[in-house]
Amino acid sequence: MNRLLLLGLLVLLSGCSTRPREGTTSARVILPAGWDAKAAGDQVLQGLFKVTEPEVRGAHDSRFVIVGDRAYVVAAVNEREAGADAARPFVYAALSIVDLRNDRLLDMMTVARSEQAFANETLPVGACVAPRIKQIGPKTLRCWFASEQPGKRPSQAYYRDFDLGALTFADAVHRQPARTEKDDGVPLPWQAEFAAGQPDIVKTDTEAALVCFEFGGVRYAGWQERAKTDGVSRSLFNIDVSKDGRNWERKYRFETAQSFQSPAFVASNGAVWFSVTQGEAGRQERILFGRLE
Repeated sequence: MNRLLLLGLLVLLSGCSTRPREGTTSARVILPAGWDAKAAGDQVLQGLFKVTEPEVRGAHDSRFVIVGDRAYVVAAVNEREAGADAARPFVYAALSIVDLRNDRLLDMMTVARSEQAFANETLPVGACVAPRIKQIGPKTLRCWFASEQPGKRPSQAYYRDFDLGALTFADAVHRQPARTEKDDGVPLPWQAEFAAGQPDIVKTDTEAALVCFEFGGVRYAGWQERAKTDGVSRSLFNIDVSKDGRNWERKYRFETAQSFQSPAFVASNGAVWFSVTQGEAGRQERILFGRLE
């Protein structure tokens, strides 16, 4: 009897030893052996499509929400030159409506521009920049922007609502005392620790050099690398993944002389979508959109 009991215990222990335990390599590894981060990034880049109209020559700082089978992308744009500098009064905030079923731009509408007259007030001279967007109800999107004229007056934040049913903006625009919606959410608890461990990350207060999110139980950290591609800055962007926040693997590496600037990521309906600024020789000329995974 003792021999049978001992044999049973040995079989039980043998079965337990084959299961991955917390902290073991098998529990931490996400990507298969030989994963090519650059090849994965190249494949994603090939699937991107433009969501700014052909006449747009400058575009930057995009954000978006997804409602059903459409994405609503806001950005600062203009039809004169590359970039979306707040010192240029002709820069305005725009909304692009994107059909996710066939990857195409349906429409592009003005959110607000310099000296635009609304039902309740007329905007002052100045660029309309730093647009942000959020769904605040079943049929309503809220679009924020800042009206700016650097060196001449303080910045003023506004918002304007968009009706998802009618696909039209409200006639009125509303002032906001504090631009609370300019920030992109609360940093994740592990975000600062990750940034501290990346000596090659771009250091800046004005661009999204580090974008962190969680999807499918995995932590994603996307970061802009200081190195250049063909002499073009902001042309290298990495996305690292981790299960525990301590052991990271490189899942995507985007390398393009057309730049890869200030991407925004949204997880929705079992997928991750993103928008990004690109342009020839690193200029800010257009907003591209696509699916990460």
